Amino acid sequence: VSLGTLLLLTAGPALPQDGVKVVFELPETSVTANEPVYVRLSIDNGLAEEVGFLPTHYNDYYFDLSVTEPGGRTLQADTIWREELLHFGRVSAPAGGSYAQNLVVTRWYQFTKPGEYKLEFRLSGPLLTASGKTIPFTPQELTLSVGPRDPVRLGEACRHLAKAAAGYSNLEALREAAIT
Repeated sequence: VSLGTLLLLTAGPALPQDGVKVVFELPETSVTANEPVYVRLSIDNGLAEEVGFLPTHYNDYYFDLSVTEPGGRTLQADTIWREELLHFGRVSAPAGGSYAQNLVVTRWYQFTKPGEYKLEFRLSGPLLTASGKTIPFTPQELTLSVGPRDPVRLGEACRHLAKAAAGYSNLEALREAAIT
């Protein structure tokens, strides 16, 4: 399933003071085989300047995803390139603000076998402030439990996506509706 991304810009009160928090999280930690899997990327910026993947070279900034399967084999999923993430503009959080985006993980890796999976997200390029300071990022590991394929649950997911897509004429609105 390849549905795209969702972008939200907000300025909320729960920002880190004098720092930046980058988080990958699974809205659903338990799914069934072949079901779409989403991960939410958020950057909360408590600094007085913008942070993000500020463009200096076109393809230098991307995420890497590795997946450890239930049997212990670790695979490197396709690299999530900058072009994929920047459909709505560059990846950045304004001073005192936030950036959030849902990524469709099943675009890069299909969860077809039941069991426990480990997903590790790494930034392959630097996260920078507007003044050029590098923000450290520690790779993050998430656990996903995949149950046996459930045609009823998969059908519900498809109906939800079809209902969300109905009535949308532009791609951005359709992508937003499909992953919320």
